[in-house]
Amino acid sequence: MTDKRTKILVILTVAVAGAFVLDKALGALWLEPQRKLNQDILKTKQEIDRSNEALRREPEVQRDWTKIKDRLNQPRQPDVHTHFLAHLGEVFDKAGVTFDVSEAQAQQQGDFKEYVYDTKFKLTWSQFVDLLVELHNSREFLKPLRLTIGSQYEKEERLDLELKLSTIEYSPSTAKPGAK
Repeated sequence: MTDKRTKILVILTVAVAGAFVLDKALGALWLEPQRKLNQDILKTKQEIDRSNEALRREPEVQRDWTKIKDRLNQPRQPDVHTHFLAHLGEVFDKAGVTFDVSEAQAQQQGDFKEYVYDTKFKLTWSQFVDLLVELHNSREFLKPLRLTIGSQYEKEERLDLELKLSTIEYSPSTAKPGAK
């Protein structure tokens, strides 16, 4: 009887081990590649969705770029430097502040020339807020590079403000002779 029981246990053990090996083989040969393939398909669909979103926004981006190019191509008389200084003067007059401007040399970066201006002010909080509003609403390309505020409220009600601004001019560099 134990011999029959042993045979049944051996057959049952071999069947369970075979089922286990078959399960592992099926997982390795079919299920794992199928899972990886599904992940790749999902990733590809997400990339396609991102690309379609970018394509959907293309007309809007083209309109915005056209606006920027039109503004860059507007004639500025007599030059960007003088025009921008005059514009800064208007902005600061609207805010009701007087300013001290010093400027760095223009720097060529690719097809654009950047003009950097350092300004210093002595102003009240309300003038500071008005100045920020005027800078925000400016029709010119303004890029605040640095803003430093020092409070003088112990002595008098004013702020010392140092503001570094820049603007750009479309100024393509000339091609070198013999370059393609």
